[in-house]
Amino acid sequence: MEKITYDIIIIGAGSGGLNVAGFFSQLKLKVLLIDKGDEHIGGDCLNTGCIPSKALIHVANQVHEARIAERFLSTENHLEVDIKKVTEYILSKQNHIRKSENPEYLKKKGIDYMSGEAKFVD
Repeated sequence: MEKITYDIIIIGAGSGGLNVAGFFSQLKLKVLLIDKGDEHIGGDCLNTGCIPSKALIHVANQVHEARIAERFLSTENHLEVDIKKVTEYILSKQNHIRKSENPEYLKKKGIDYMSGEAKFVD
């Protein structure tokens, strides 16, 4: 088995790890980025934090504004939120970002990616 030497190894493909990997790759250094699994790329921000919460807040603001505007409309229908559509909207925002946060994209940018648990051995 061929031994590969890296200039830098980054543990964690969250927003910090992705930015550091991209920076050092642009400097033409040999970079390895390790994360627990492909589904974790993007870290908390993409998967459970910033992106889904901001998308949900955006939807909530739009629903709020629509309910305020409802008093000016001549209709008996009340606005109800379709949670399935809200979830689809959130997933669409996450998937848009995942186009540039996945193993294939990282490879195109010159970053080696490994899925698994990293640990120091010595």
